[in-house]
Amino acid sequence: MFYIDFQASLAEPRAQNALAEVQEYTSFLRVLGSYPMDMTPMTAGSSSTITSSDTTSS
Repeated sequence: MFYIDFQASLAEPRAQNALAEVQEYTSFLRVLGSYPMDMTPMTAGSSSTITSSDTTSS
């Protein structure tokens, strides 16, 4: 078992062709999800860094 994560719309012919190609080499293929890209522009003061305190439970 392995996972593939790539950035493309399932409506794009290139993505469809890539999945069809992978399907030729496997007996089972499942798309776990497809999500719209976040199009919010990053600003100079914004940060998406996760610190250890963000992931530590109390």
